[in-house]
Amino acid sequence: MKRAEAVELGVIVIAGATCALALRGRAFEMALGGWIAYGAILLLAQGLVRDLLGVATRRLAGRRAGGDRIRMKCLCAESSVGLLFGLVGLTLFFVGLGGSVRLGAGQAIGIGVAILFVGFVIKNYVITVRRVADHSLIDV
Repeated sequence: MKRAEAVELGVIVIAGATCALALRGRAFEMALGGWIAYGAILLLAQGLVRDLLGVATRRLAGRRAGGDRIRMKCLCAESSVGLLFGLVGLTLFFVGLGGSVRLGAGQAIGIGVAILFVGFVIKNYVITVRRVADHSLIDV
């Protein structure tokens, strides 16, 4: 595990613990679509902060990203999941489907920490995009 990954995991744990102490005993109520949209925003924000810190760190060190450059048509898995759930959440919210959901502070924080952990796990994956007319020719 790289130092930056250990720091990110530590920040996730510290953020969860801090929120647990600050929000102890509170409850939150919101439409299901709102919860989903906020979760998507959390996932997208995590990726944005990680990318900005990586660029800043490399610039301060006076170097570019190591390794050979790769050209491919792809989507970042973290951003793709975040955008998909963001659209689902906003659609549910504005259409009014799903009703109201009440979560205790522990439940909301647990879900938030789980979202951040999922973002940590999928951060290095991309979804490749290419046209293949006959899907039966694809070996998985």
